Amino acid sequence: MDLASTIRTSALSRLAACSIPVALGFISAAWAQQGSTSPLADTLTLDRAIELSLQANRKLDNASLEVQKAGDSLAAARTQYLPSLNFEAFGSYNLTPQEYTYNRGILGTYTGIGPIPSVDTRVPSQSGVSTTLSASITQPIAQLYRIGLMVDQHDIQQSMASQQLRSRRQDLVKQVKQQYYEILKTQSALQASEDSILFYRELSQLVGRYVKEKVALDYQRLETEARLAKAEHTARSERNALQTQQEKLNNLLGRDVKTPFQVSTTEIAVGQPLEQSAAEASALAQRPDIQEAKLKLAQAQTGYKIKRSEYLPDLNLQMRYSRFLNVDFIPEQEWAIGLQLKWEFYDWGRKSHDLAGKTVGITQAQNDVRDTEAQVLIEVDSRLRELQEARELVKVTQLSVAAAREKLRVTMNLYRQKSALLKDVLQAQSDLTDANSEFQTALLSLWTAQAQLDKALGVG
Repeated sequence: MDLASTIRTSALSRLAACSIPVALGFISAAWAQQGSTSPLADTLTLDRAIELSLQANRKLDNASLEVQKAGDSLAAARTQYLPSLNFEAFGSYNLTPQEYTYNRGILGTYTGIGPIPSVDTRVPSQSGVSTTLSASITQPIAQLYRIGLMVDQHDIQQSMASQQLRSRRQDLVKQVKQQYYEILKTQSALQASEDSILFYRELSQLVGRYVKEKVALDYQRLETEARLAKAEHTARSERNALQTQQEKLNNLLGRDVKTPFQVSTTEIAVGQPLEQSAAEASALAQRPDIQEAKLKLAQAQTGYKIKRSEYLPDLNLQMRYSRFLNVDFIPEQEWAIGLQLKWEFYDWGRKSHDLAGKTVGITQAQNDVRDTEAQVLIEVDSRLRELQEARELVKVTQLSVAAAREKLRVTMNLYRQKSALLKDVLQAQSDLTDANSEFQTALLSLWTAQAQLDKALGVG
């Protein structure tokens, strides 16, 4: 098959119609043919790439562990509802001698008995080590209200960690999509470069024959060979870039960066444009940063309630048992139950100033909620406009590619018939290369715009 037929067949098969699905099919088919030379490389679909990243990405795993840590803190806070059990042992050795003096009659004087004691009595301390054992059970009563608020605070923190995990998941999905699309663009560019190499090789042979026939000059052959060398260098650079991009994607997937794979466009789809009002409502309901801002507001409000609860006295129900070893003249054991009340009735205005600070924090959190919602609406509207522009640009660049291919086909046929100049053929090929590059960039912009819109909507 001659070069003109090859170009004509390629134009008909790859750009039969100017539509996005056909463009996706063109890239998929083009790379499938080249990818067949690597039978050991598995085909990695976009959905599978996202699934693998959500399962094994290390940063996402750390975010998941943060949720687990917040859950452990919540469980620990709930234990404060229960009685506290304490045991204490204290052993001591007197470094200085101690003695007790009981004066005559200090315990009273009785008829028939006389004073007790009858004379001044000195009792020295017992030598050696004395030990005190103590056990207590304390059940908070008045503090249960404050404890409940603190538990609510930990619950809010766990919810915030969950929203941060959602945000991290969406960021990861966006990164995986963008890296996947970069690989697709590079693969498509590489295929276009290899098509150019085939074209320049065929053209170089034709020009070489014309030089021998004395209908072309030698500098034209050299120029054609230079174009061929440049195309081969471009292809080499694109292969290197492709390898780097694949390693980056493997890292996002949490696997060995050297794992071979091919990408596929079979599951890549650009959704239909959303109504602006529906998109805004979806984002306001789903965006994790809005939910996190609302949780921060709830956290500030709960913090205010906790601080205000400090005006209440602490009241505990306590049962305590003590036993004294190697100690005389006092009971060996003590067992009592009672109420323990503690109240700071005057604090020099500390609590009121703390509450004022908490009130300011609530106002700040309310402002953050409104500002976050406004930023989300701006982002969603911007992403919708970018997606619409990207759709239109893809259609424009597809038409440019089709026109450039047809121009190259016609110019090449004229050159074969010696009715066109070599510079016209080279210019037509350069125009096709530029059109292909613009089309690949436009298609990448379309996919990226869709990924950014998905994240702006809180999808993923």
